[in-house]
Amino acid sequence: MQIFWNNGERETTKGLDILGVRQLDQRLEQQWVSGITTISIRARYLTLLAWLLTEFYRSQLQKFGGVAAFDENAFQTVSARMEFVILAASHMGKEWGESGDASGVAGKDLFDEEIGQLFKEQLLSVTDLKKRGRSYGIYAMPCRAFGLLSSDYSDSSAPVKITPRGKRVHEVISKALSPAGLAKIILEGGDLTIELLRLEGRHFSVNGLTACHEELVLLREAFLAPYQDHAEVNRSYRNLSSTVRWFLSGLEQEQRGLSSEELIRKHFLNIVTDSIASPADVELVWAEYELRRRCHFSLELLLSSLTSTLTDLTEATVEQILSVWEVHWNKPPILEGLMPADDCPFDKLLETIISSIPEDAFLTGDLNRRVAKDLSPAPRAIYALLLLLACQKQTNRLRTSGRLENRKHYMERAFVILEKRDLTVRDILREILIATVIEPHLKTSLRKLGQGQKCSLRFFPEGRILRPTGTLVAAGYSGDRLGNVLNFFADVGYLERAGNGRFLLTGDGRILLSSLGVAQ
Repeated sequence: MQIFWNNGERETTKGLDILGVRQLDQRLEQQWVSGITTISIRARYLTLLAWLLTEFYRSQLQKFGGVAAFDENAFQTVSARMEFVILAASHMGKEWGESGDASGVAGKDLFDEEIGQLFKEQLLSVTDLKKRGRSYGIYAMPCRAFGLLSSDYSDSSAPVKITPRGKRVHEVISKALSPAGLAKIILEGGDLTIELLRLEGRHFSVNGLTACHEELVLLREAFLAPYQDHAEVNRSYRNLSSTVRWFLSGLEQEQRGLSSEELIRKHFLNIVTDSIASPADVELVWAEYELRRRCHFSLELLLSSLTSTLTDLTEATVEQILSVWEVHWNKPPILEGLMPADDCPFDKLLETIISSIPEDAFLTGDLNRRVAKDLSPAPRAIYALLLLLACQKQTNRLRTSGRLENRKHYMERAFVILEKRDLTVRDILREILIATVIEPHLKTSLRKLGQGQKCSLRFFPEGRILRPTGTLVAAGYSGDRLGNVLNFFADVGYLERAGNGRFLLTGDGRILLSSLGVAQ
């Protein structure tokens, strides 16, 4: 039995990006999608959150004679009610011609019992749902990015200020609702009925934006027109508009649609194979984003291989780990066509390995990430090395010409090591592991510990020996925000959901594309 120093403390060993390498690709993408995050999925929450905060502020001021401190608990209560109404209305949408799609709805996993009771009994008291609202935490950032809310509220305890754009949204939504209808239920509680949802549910369903013309126009404007003339705001909107033009162009000729993952992967292929002449800045950024995601996945695969072997051995040096990999080498089907012969690659010169990698390696189809993660440590490490080599080889022209910036990050450090083609694979792996896996993992994990964050340490050094902490590594791949940009633009009618995460261009999307001009 293996006993580790952190046994019984599993909760403390969680950690994302435990190499500290994925921050860069995530930051790159973030700069080109405005405030849309990986968890902000449906666009209607932006308008409804601005409406709800305005209503809540007003109700609190009326209740307390014109002066009131922000009551977070009270707001969480009304927020939970609104989220339940949104969920119920989205489910019911088929009754008035919508899809009934509740994907991306906040609280979908919290209200199963209540939703069942509502549809069974035709009414449900929502006065005390005993749940806390989630939508503010999820959608406040994109609301601020698009000028519906502002954090500049120094004269009040309220967390955000309602902007002029947010006030216009509130006016439009309030005009469409009865004061004694769903608005009252959300703010004061009471019995939510199926009949009331039939009357006003379209104004709360995540799929109902295109049927509410004035609200739709305001949200489309929020996505495309800066809310103030400020350098940082203008830059953010220019970048988002460039991204929008880029993905609309990518979808223009697609008959079956594309998912964000397919769109990015296809674009990367086009960039590295010179299919796009004189790529614009936005096109280079999205290619760089995918390049860095691939390289960071490779480094995390190496970390997972090292950690798995180290855990089996209970302690080892890097040299001993490499020896174990060499002894236990077997060539899995996923590596067929990517490297020479079936004999062990560890004693081969790197030049031999590089010359065998096809020009289109890892470019057609997906990366088989799940299969790669399930490999035994030795072939998993070789897969990671081959992916790194392919990325270096395919982007050499773009990097040496300066079109892909040298950010002096771990990908660049790995690529410098890979230039040593007269070394063996074993020697290269030793250098890669030390410089771009072990060092960044220790620096990142110990920094987090020093800042009071959860422990993500998978091993620690004693001289040249590494000792495992008993927790394995699952190599990760940065989840893109682009998918939620596509969701937002589908909710406002520029795209159509085609199933399996794919999107198609609509007529309004084609009009928008023609209005956006040339990519920057």
